[in-house]
Amino acid sequence: MKIVKVEIFPLLIPYKSNFSIARGKVGGGDMKRTVMMVKLTDEDGFVGWGEGSPSYLWSSETIETVIATLENYFIPSIIDADIYDIDEFHSRMEKAIGPAFSTSHPIAKCALDTAIHDLKAHRLGVNISEMWGLCRNKEVTLSWTVSADNLQQAKLIVEEGLSQGYQNFNVKLGADPILDVQLCHYIKKMVPNGFLWGDANGGYTFNEATKYISSLEDAGLDLLEQPFSSNDWSNWKRFKNFASIPIAVDEAIVSPKDLMEWIKQDLITAFTTKVTRNGGLYPSFQCAIIAQQANLLILSSGLTETGLGLATNLHLACAFGIDLPCAWNGPQFLGDDILTKPLNIEAGRIQLPSGPGIGVEVDEEKVRFLSRDFWDNGR
Repeated sequence: MKIVKVEIFPLLIPYKSNFSIARGKVGGGDMKRTVMMVKLTDEDGFVGWGEGSPSYLWSSETIETVIATLENYFIPSIIDADIYDIDEFHSRMEKAIGPAFSTSHPIAKCALDTAIHDLKAHRLGVNISEMWGLCRNKEVTLSWTVSADNLQQAKLIVEEGLSQGYQNFNVKLGADPILDVQLCHYIKKMVPNGFLWGDANGGYTFNEATKYISSLEDAGLDLLEQPFSSNDWSNWKRFKNFASIPIAVDEAIVSPKDLMEWIKQDLITAFTTKVTRNGGLYPSFQCAIIAQQANLLILSSGLTETGLGLATNLHLACAFGIDLPCAWNGPQFLGDDILTKPLNIEAGRIQLPSGPGIGVEVDEEKVRFLSRDFWDNGR
């Protein structure tokens, strides 16, 4: 069964609150979340939806590069592809553009990969987890994101999370290590039994990380993610000797080959799965198997996706039984969504949707309206 039509829908989704990482502000005010939706159609009229939403301060992909990459390279390469041969599907995309390091344009690939998974599962009449034959959990605990410039902001954010039933928090670090220690101490004081996950987004220098890691641990930090830039391998390796908590990698791993090399070099003790970063579900599934076999602690985070992207991450987390709180903050930060019925989050927990494919229904009329607005008014 062949793919006969591919449609792309770039969107701009408003933020409902401010969001910053170590590299700067990524959301809030007049800023909009750039979203790429893709719809695949096969010969019989079955469709699949996928999302691959770039964040230009988080990676080198932008909405403009995703549009150009899809239109000029990836879509021409996968037209007429067999929807049941996802390995060949990825092989076609790999041949379309040479690798930057280990792969190219993973966020653009993710939109197509998740769409073909959704399409294939719809044809089979099952959801993604049933198609894989792997589902260790039916429900996942979530983590509330603290992105704050001071303790007063942090207090308001933590109180909002607690009011919605969240007991676990992830905090953005890396811009000011002194404030980072204060933030961790405050959050842990508020939720002493919660899991506190710190994400530096590559913002620390080696001297800063080694100077403050003991203070961060004493303040209650349970795990530190991406302390250094992705290519700072020697410092990643040295830093393990200074930390007693797990050290996780995120941005650096865009392919299974990357993860294998990081494990061989003994650089990490934990791995954060992220479907968008890895180019979709197919390579993300491989990465999760590799991490599991290497006895790494496995976590899951998103890239502030819509409900479609969140549900996609949810399938992967449930398949591998990830029991640590997952940092999928789209519902926290996005002021709108593209699903006909939003995913139900209660007391900081979310259940795996049982419908076919990814398990959620995209509001196609709304997607087309928002995409027309994107093309008519630009960024």
